[in-house]
Amino acid sequence: METKISEIADGIYRLSTYVPDIAPPAGFTFNQFLVLGDEPLMFHTGLRKMFLLNRDALSRIISPERLRWIAFGHFEADESVSSTPRTPRMAGTRAFSTRNRRARSCAATCSPSSATTVR
Repeated sequence: METKISEIADGIYRLSTYVPDIAPPAGFTFNQFLVLGDEPLMFHTGLRKMFLLNRDALSRIISPERLRWIAFGHFEADESVSSTPRTPRMAGTRAFSTRNRRARSCAATCSPSSATTVR
């Protein structure tokens, strides 16, 4: 697998990983979005097994240590916690979800009442 980077607007990047084994024969593409600024934000993090691919793609744009926010539009156990096992490499990153009712099952990444800081 490979994660491709496209700048889709000034300071906004799409990180796309095509997985041919999901939904064959067409395959499936996972997209994450990076928004640069004073406090860069990553929207979605991809599957847990894609963490290293996405972190490496991110590091071609900015240092992962600069990432301050991870956001989720929805919660999925196989995607929304992909950064959890390796969060020490991204210490200081805050995560939040627009749908927090199931966030208790990803306590290291989400909070049911507010954003949390990864320590």
